[in-house]
Amino acid sequence: MNGQLDQIRLDALRDALGLTGIGSATDPSRTVLGARSGGGRSTPAVALTLLRSDADAWWILIDESTRTINGEYPASPEAWRGLAEIAVRAAGLTIDDRKELPSL
Repeated sequence: MNGQLDQIRLDALRDALGLTGIGSATDPSRTVLGARSGGGRSTPAVALTLLRSDADAWWILIDESTRTINGEYPASPEAWRGLAEIAVRAAGLTIDDRKELPSL
């Protein structure tokens, strides 16, 4: 993802994805800026990590469970990617690349 992300938009992005805030928008490249893991009865197991990869470049890593759970949060891999895309675009970032790695 590319674009400038000030502290207010970084906080909004983390909130939209349910990430625990780590660091600030001015932290250097290769810094983790948010994370979430786990799941529960109403949310599927998922791990999301937000990283700064360069001055105006960002990554969101999504490691999700594929089990279906009825609840307010998405359970499928496609739904988690959709949620991340909506949050990223709302934060004013552009998505320039997507990579899907096979499960081990």
